[in-house]
Amino acid sequence: MSDEIAGAAPSLPNGVLLVTTAILSCLLIFVFWRTRNRTANFIVFAIWARYMMSAFHSVTFGGSPLGLTWNALGSCLIFGAGLLVIDRRLLGLRYFLPVYALTAVIILSGIANRDIAGTLNAVVKYGYLLVLACGTYEALGRYGEQRFLRLLLWAFVPLIVFQGLSLLL
Repeated sequence: MSDEIAGAAPSLPNGVLLVTTAILSCLLIFVFWRTRNRTANFIVFAIWARYMMSAFHSVTFGGSPLGLTWNALGSCLIFGAGLLVIDRRLLGLRYFLPVYALTAVIILSGIANRDIAGTLNAVVKYGYLLVLACGTYEALGRYGEQRFLRLLLWAFVPLIVFQGLSLLL
């Protein structure tokens, strides 16, 4: 599948991708250093990292030895890190009951179909959603709406930069 994706959407040259990623990473570290709010920084990083993983689609959409794509493994790591960062009491909010019910159905279906990798992939997606929702709720409460939304804009800088580079090259 990664060959189909790479053929349909050719990547930027590796040198351009690597240099741009290094510059964007330094910029993000500077933003984090100025912000110093761990939950807000995590939310920005989680969104930023998904875009960055997609920029390297010829690698990250390929399979890993664990049966998932590298992109899915990155999502697992971000989800796990999110569980360490967020206030886990927020996971008990009743608004998340539909997500928990859907996740339970996915797990039961995965057990019935004996599809561990597919089940893990789907469960991590909903876990990722929960972690981002809880983190966003917490960051908005602690950091303030205006300040957090301005900070959140930094997560979308790679989209603009890579699109601009794509048009230029």
